[in-house]
Amino acid sequence: MFPRLLMLLALLTFAACQNQPAEKKSLANDTPAADSQSQEPDTTTASIPAGPPDKFEVQTSTGKTFVVTRSDNPDTLIYTVQGIGFKVKSQFEIRPQAPVTEVRTADINGDGFDEVYILTDTSETDERTPALYAFASYRDRSFGPIYVKAIPKAKRPDGKSGLHVKDGKLIREFASSHGTKSIEYHLRAGEAGFVLTPR
Repeated sequence: MFPRLLMLLALLTFAACQNQPAEKKSLANDTPAADSQSQEPDTTTASIPAGPPDKFEVQTSTGKTFVVTRSDNPDTLIYTVQGIGFKVKSQFEIRPQAPVTEVRTADINGDGFDEVYILTDTSETDERTPALYAFASYRDRSFGPIYVKAIPKAKRPDGKSGLHVKDGKLIREFASSHGTKSIEYHLRAGEAGFVLTPR
């Protein structure tokens, strides 16, 4: 009688011991799953800028970097153009009448060194208020401003514009209710530096 009871108690104790680790393993597996789920990024709260950004950073094909940064002063519209990786450290300041909307690099003249093109959210009103700014790399030793000729008033399309490069050419497209029109720019060396001319 007693041997049977002892055997029965031994079996019950063994079964209890076997079930206890299994229960702990299940809880351990559930906890990381909950933690992992809570750490996933919440894509529904992603930040989307309401307007043009205050800083642009673009890289050239030769590994140099141009950084265009807006001034912290909200009452002024001033941007600093800085080149990183050039042997001669320098920076320039532009004062557009509208915020910068696009910054792009391209080697329009085919000398092996990219220029940087800066477009603002406006069209030229006269020769003194350009909407497009440009800077040339002087064999990646230094860089400097390009003189950008304004689009003649008689040829100036309506609407906001955007830049793109096609077949080594810089093209500025104007989109309006009347359709899309394009202006092509040519870069040439002048007496005192580079000149960008719309055609």
